[in-house]
Amino acid sequence: MPKPILTLVAFALSMLLLLFVSESCTHEVTIPDSPAISFKEQVQPIIASNCGYSGCHDGGEEFSLITFEEIRGNVNPGDARKSKLYKAITRLNFEPMPPDGPLNDQQINLIYGWIMQGAKNN
Repeated sequence: MPKPILTLVAFALSMLLLLFVSESCTHEVTIPDSPAISFKEQVQPIIASNCGYSGCHDGGEEFSLITFEEIRGNVNPGDARKSKLYKAITRLNFEPMPPDGPLNDQQINLIYGWIMQGAKNN
């Protein structure tokens, strides 16, 4: 199995375990580090090809989503559901992004995982 798929499978299993454990326990649950999701190799290419192009979030009329700092400014590290970027790509806001159609589940899961892992510049 290719490494990105293994990473995604491991992350999904970790999230399912967290959901199961958190539903049955009253104490704080922490998940061991799942394979790190790479900003440069996995997250940035998704955002660049779906958001950071001319006429969208390339620094023109709208806010830019080109650099790590610009992207990180739209996330709440460790809490995807409170992150502007995550709300936009999961269509939890009034103006869904990208406007041409949603990201696929794998792309959304990678961005979610990256945010939950602290939105690191790795």
